Amino acid sequence: MLTNNINETNVSHYGGYIVNVEQPYLSQYNVIHPELPKNLPILKTKYCSGRFYFLSKLAVQDIITKKQRIRREYLEDYAIGYHLEPTLKTNMINLQTNKYLRDCIIETQVQDTQKME
Repeated sequence: MLTNNINETNVSHYGGYIVNVEQPYLSQYNVIHPELPKNLPILKTKYCSGRFYFLSKLAVQDIITKKQRIRREYLEDYAIGYHLEPTLKTNMINLQTNKYLRDCIIETQVQDTQKME
């Protein structure tokens, strides 16, 4: 249970399915979401993917001070992790949300996408 991972001496301010970007790269996420720009830069950081993640009150307070920078980003989950104060990411909790929360592609969406090509 999540509460078993948090205690008063080892507080976690951020957690979810952790993505560790060790080398910068250009995102190809526009292949799935064509409304996004091509080749979005993803810089070195740790972030939790957008299916589900949590932030402590302190982390939320930190993020609020950076809202102008975050608004300029296209990928919200990446933006939160990238701009979050690094000291608030020292005890991240890794939740394997990909086991329970997945994208569903409806067959008609696939057909519509194929028609567009």
